[in-house]
Amino acid sequence: MGIRAVLSHDMGRSWDTDNTYVLRDDGGYPSNAPRRPDSRRGTRTGRGDVGYARSTELADGSILTVYYITPADGVTHAACTRWEL
Repeated sequence: MGIRAVLSHDMGRSWDTDNTYVLRDDGGYPSNAPRRPDSRRGTRTGRGDVGYARSTELADGSILTVYYITPADGVTHAACTRWEL
């Protein structure tokens, strides 16, 4: 799992799915990973988690994408990627 970006050049009516940008590719671990303790819910499965991505164009033309991600360490992080086309 990870964070991918796809652009629209017509205000969202169509999407350039032939050109996908990979911002992160480390957003999880195999679902068959060992169960680990969770103080709120007992035990959790080995699944990773990533989502709620939001992007904005910055003044210099770069794009900032903010999201949460649970990588292989099992800890959920608030993270961002600054990228350019």
